[in-house]
Amino acid sequence: NDKLAGEDNLIIHKGFEIEIHFNTPVKRLDWFFSSYFDINMEFLNKSVVPAIMKFVNTKGVTAVKNGMVATIPVIITGSIFLILAQLPVESWAAAVANSGLGDIFFKAYNATFSVDAVVAVLGITYEYCVAEKVEPFGGAIIGMACFLLLQPDTIAAADGSMVGGINRTWTGGQGMVGSIIIGLVVGFVYSWFI
Repeated sequence: NDKLAGEDNLIIHKGFEIEIHFNTPVKRLDWFFSSYFDINMEFLNKSVVPAIMKFVNTKGVTAVKNGMVATIPVIITGSIFLILAQLPVESWAAAVANSGLGDIFFKAYNATFSVDAVVAVLGITYEYCVAEKVEPFGGAIIGMACFLLLQPDTIAAADGSMVGGINRTWTGGQGMVGSIIIGLVVGFVYSWFI
């Protein structure tokens, strides 16, 4: 496994190449790196990795991981429409602008990217309830309702007046942290009550 390169001043140790530019005996450095890496890998494998894996396998982290997967189809769909709207080919850009398809493509892009946080809270709450072995659909609906309940219910109109509605800013990417928190809290409380 270990090779000494001799005059090339190069040590190859288990896939690492270390070049030596001074007159130190090569065997001494090889012993140092061999024992140093073996000791540190042993320490990492025995104490650090189990602690990290214990955290990663908690119900909350697993619910966030699996619940965020639900947003991928929405993101891919929106990305396709964004690419179609702004493809950097002059003939395509001119055809899209002249036909009016650009507005349709941007509307589809905005519609999909504006609901990312809503889809995330649905997925996270659903996956948390699955991990707790309770009926997940009701928990996901309650999670979405709680998320929407916490959104501002008025929007500033162009003339400055306030009108009723849900601001799509916080139901998209900017509301993702809130959707994670709400999804976990609602999933925990729902599972506790059920």
